[in-house]
Amino acid sequence: MSALTKIRKAGFVVNLSEGGVEIRPSSRLTEQQRNFIKTHREEILAELIVDQAKMRFSHWRIVSQGRKREITIIPPQTMDEMQHVYRSADLIEPLVDLPE
Repeated sequence: MSALTKIRKAGFVVNLSEGGVEIRPSSRLTEQQRNFIKTHREEILAELIVDQAKMRFSHWRIVSQGRKREITIIPPQTMDEMQHVYRSADLIEPLVDLPE
């Protein structure tokens, strides 16, 4: 079982954040779980990045030549699809889609 799956099966929500990995609710983490996460941090980050690349998002931030814009794409796109369309962009990142 992967490190990410193990954490999620323990009832935690795990996401990428600006600081790396965000685990909620962090107040429920035991010392043993915190040590596990520290030990497997790189593996967890890699899995989250792969997961995110497969996910489809409608809202994106694109930075190209110093110009930042936020766009909505319908139907939702994966990171690979966006990178194909915006090849020259300096930054492409999904924004959290708002519930409908």
